[in-house]
Parts: sequence; structure tokens; C-alpha cells
Amino acid sequence: MFSIVIPLYNKAHTIVNTLQSVLQQSFEAFEVIIVDDGSTDDGVQIIQNQFNDRRIRLVQQSNQGVSAARNNGVAAAIHEHIAFLDGDDELLPTYLETMKTAVESYPEAGMYCCAGIIRENDGTEHLRYSNKFKHPFQVIDYFENPYFFSTSSSTIIKKSSFEKTDGFPVGMKINEDIVFFCSLALVATVVYCSVPLSVYVRGVEGQATSVHKTIYTYMIDRTNRVFRIWKKTDRSIKCYLTFTKYDLRNEVLLFLKAKNYEGIHYLITHVDKELMNYFPALEWRLYKNPPLRLAAICYVYCTKLIWKLGNYPVTTYKKIK
Repeated sequence: MFSIVIPLYNKAHTIVNTLQSVLQQSFEAFEVIIVDDGSTDDGVQIIQNQFNDRRIRLVQQSNQGVSAARNNGVAAAIHEHIAFLDGDDELLPTYLETMKTAVESYPEAGMYCCAGIIRENDGTEHLRYSNKFKHPFQVIDYFENPYFFSTSSSTIIKKSSFEKTDGFPVGMKINEDIVFFCSLALVATVVYCSVPLSVYVRGVEGQATSVHKTIYTYMIDRTNRVFRIWKKTDRSIKCYLTFTKYDLRNEVLLFLKAKNYEGIHYLITHVDKELMNYFPALEWRLYKNPPLRLAAICYVYCTKLIWKLGNYPVTTYKKIK
């Protein structure tokens, strides 16, 4: 019933735990497609030596990046429902069994997300959840808070829905998953499961988030890509604009607190000009004026308060280990 796509690039130190978490699933009707993205370590040999399960398939490609690996994994999948899992994350034993219930309860949906656990490299764990969602399964507006609803290891999609998009954007090193999930949410119904079913392992060597580049350049690239996809729709998903403005203002707040006017200038000059027009005309002048820094900070906090009063889901972390 499920195809699990795992992109693999130099994860010899984590892939065994990842694969074991898959093979320990209580629901066993699945295949595993490991897409080796031109790894230079011995991850592939480790898999071949330690695992003898006919459900595991290996697809190899030259190094093209994680997006190409996931896209090729989807193309190779034999099942309609595709689960993504990174080579350093893990699934809890009832992940597929529980998500199967979500799929059967909402067969019209094109994407299914779930709550999860974050594990730090020191072994501590935090539950990622929101007080807004109490029911185990429900249809949600993904753009209330895309960062909360899905990660690349806690999301299942329909292959037929995937084919309505351009897939994962090849060439992006960070946030490529968010761009894809947002593009899918623009054309498909999204269901959220409040049961924690996956483990995101943070601080692992070789993770994309450790790429040494000014992080806000990736954030702006992501914002522009999703905005251009949204423009091609009928633009009926108004919540998209609400969250996007919230997201950009949050970035501005970080710049203001750090007195990073270079970052503010970069944002103003690189965010899509049409998107900028959805903000009040004088807002950006306020942000780039150093003498008005405190007023600008207060303004952003006011917009954040209004957003929270709108009952949008706020990510909450609870230490469980």
C-alpha cells in the first residue's frame, strides 16, 4: 500500500537506524526505495550487507541533490501512497498503521501530515504539537502554518497528486521540501494527524540545515518560489498571503533585533515585487529607517499578536525525555 522513499547521501552513520525503524513497522505492506544520490561513503555497502529484505529496492543516480533523489524515488514507486523519510530520521512503529487509517478515512486527500518528536544529538527529545488540534485526524488549511504541519519525514502524499505539481525543486539545498509541500497544498486536500509518529533527529553531521550560507537567502528563495506557484492558481487560498506576510515580518523582526540593516535591504530588494505590494505602502520604509527601529519592532509584534488572535496553530514543544 505504501512506497517509502529515502534519499541517501553520505548517511552511512545513520541509515541503519533509519531502515530498522521502517522494517519494525506494525503494518507491513510497503516497499522501501532508497535513492543513492552519488554517495562517497559506504552507506550502500552497509545496506547491502546488513539488510536482506525483498521490500528494499536501491536506485542509484549521480549526485543531483535531494530533490532529484526524491523525484526519482516517486517515479520508481509502485504504490499510490508515498511516504518520505530522510536517511537520518526514524519512524515510530505504528506510523504506517496509523496513517493508513488517515488515508482510509479521507481518501479524497492528497497529503497526510502528522505530529512528531524532535531528538537532539544529546538524546533529549521534545514532542512537537499544537493545542489547536485535539482530534486524531482532520482536514486542515495547510497555510495556517506550513512549518508546523509537515516535515520531509512526517508526510505521505498521493502519487497522482504529486503529478499535478512540478515535484521537489531541483537545485535547492534548504527548504525544498516546504516549497514542494506548499505547491501540493495548493492543489490537494491536506489531512493532519495529531498523533506523534515520526522522529526528526537534529544535529546530525551532513544535514542540509548545516550548510554554511546566509540562511535568509534560502528563506527568500523559498518565499518567491511558493508565491509564483500561488500566482498560477485561482488565488482563492487567502490564508497563504496571511501566513507569508507573517513569515516575512518574523524575518524582519530578527534583523531589527540584530540591527542587521544589510539583511533588511537584501530582503526588500530580493522579495518578489508583486508580493511586496500586498503589504501596507509605508511598512518597508519603517523597517529600513534606523531611527525608527523600536517603532518598527513594536509594529511587527502587533502584527504577530493579531496573527495569534486569529487562532492560527502555534508550534509547542514539550520535553518528553
